[in-house]
Amino acid sequence: MVRRRTTAGVAVLAALAAGTTVTYGLEGRPASGMLVIAHRGASAYTTESSAAAYEMASNVGADLLEGDLVMSRDGVLVVCHDIDLSRVTDVAGKFPWRKQPRVFNGVTYEGWWVDEFTWAELSTLTKPNGQGLLRLDDLIWLAQSRAESLYIEIKESEYFAAPQPNRPNALDITGTLINTLLAKGLAGRGSSFWVQSDNPNDLVRVKQWAGNRTVFLTRSVSPDDVGYFPGFRQFADVLGVPTTRARRGLVQQAHAADLGVHVWTLQGSRDAYRKAAAIGADGVITDFPDLGVDVRSRQRGGDRPSGLTSRVENGSAIATWTASPGSWYAVTFDFGDPLLAPTQWVQGGSASIPMADAKNVDITVARFDGARMGGDAFTRASIVPISYDEPRTKTRVRNVSAVVSSDAKTRITGVMERQKGAKWVPLRNGAGWLRGRGEDVSDLRRKFRSDKKGEFSLTVKVRKDILDGYVPERSWMVGVTATKKLKPSSSEWIDTKEGPPPAPKRPGRSQSLPAKDVKVRVR
Repeated sequence: MVRRRTTAGVAVLAALAAGTTVTYGLEGRPASGMLVIAHRGASAYTTESSAAAYEMASNVGADLLEGDLVMSRDGVLVVCHDIDLSRVTDVAGKFPWRKQPRVFNGVTYEGWWVDEFTWAELSTLTKPNGQGLLRLDDLIWLAQSRAESLYIEIKESEYFAAPQPNRPNALDITGTLINTLLAKGLAGRGSSFWVQSDNPNDLVRVKQWAGNRTVFLTRSVSPDDVGYFPGFRQFADVLGVPTTRARRGLVQQAHAADLGVHVWTLQGSRDAYRKAAAIGADGVITDFPDLGVDVRSRQRGGDRPSGLTSRVENGSAIATWTASPGSWYAVTFDFGDPLLAPTQWVQGGSASIPMADAKNVDITVARFDGARMGGDAFTRASIVPISYDEPRTKTRVRNVSAVVSSDAKTRITGVMERQKGAKWVPLRNGAGWLRGRGEDVSDLRRKFRSDKKGEFSLTVKVRKDILDGYVPERSWMVGVTATKKLKPSSSEWIDTKEGPPPAPKRPGRSQSLPAKDVKVRVR
């Protein structure tokens, strides 16, 4: 496998750009407004890509049910995001001896690879909500029984096409999908089956042999890439754009090239859906499909949580409200861009997040009633300037580096110092904050403390993109939290680089920060 970077298949795009532009009409926007595409079903509320998740998404009115395709050893199309089954199933407990090494881009990983199991074996596995894996045939039946449309991503076709240890046969996931569409009468432009991929070659084949509507998933496309848009249009009807890249200018340029734009992946902020509509997006891919439907139809949510207040304390924004016993709440923190606003799930009446370098944050809280989200309660937390009688000590952060390793973890290291006379000395046990931005990070903020030498080593695991042969582009900033005695300071933005896992200087030195806020599971 070749590790992909920003724009996949540049050679293919350049060749296609020289061809004749197709004349299909703009795809993606229904008469009622943006398409609401349920990301792996209603994945915020129950186990992703499960029958329950897709049924819940259908119940709340999603327009399309999104899922990912991988393939079993015996050529069965399986609905699953990961090629390593350990995160999404109980494979480690049922087949402990089947853990095998695989080499990706010269790096060896161990896992339970989906293409080493037959469907008969995969069908015995259980997801966290007690349900099993779905075949594509199962999802098609579910969608047709509910008059739903599907929006399916081809995962890692080049990986499956290459022989692997313990699986010498090549697997043609794209060809098998095309044959399935033709056999089931789901081929054609008017079909209720959309196909998405980040590999242009997959979409070229689908267009040529099945003719379905296609979505080109891009990670770091920008207005600077407008010259490629006519080439994209030769094999795609829609660009799939991450929230970090979704801007009005990009949407306008895509529309000028006759391309629709779908934005991925939205979370629990209703304002995010409003902004997506405002910039002209034709669809949104979301873990919270009910919110997208509510905003599009201008429906007000149900009861709002009462007694919501907020404050900033010790460098964190803290929200409190009157909670109903046993209820789950989605708390969203908007630091200026609702498309990037992180969402926390809490069971109780309080939530907090580090302010990092922000001066204020808009906070919304909504209660989940077991089927959909209620109305938003709103508050704003702001840092209040304080005058101190005594001068505070200067601080600084230096030698910051961020390295993503073969274990799919990013390690951010550096030193925090304070000024003592004319010298700089370690800031021992100093309170600090980490902020991350970029692909699949949204607006990540965490708190930590330095050690006795003023040093810090933070570990963040957001997604196993590296297992898919792709290292996401992310940047990090580290700062010292202000106190009565210390002035705040921060580093510059540091880009993630690739490298080997560091040898620990002593056990337990690294702090492992949570990758994302825990998701509520209702069944």
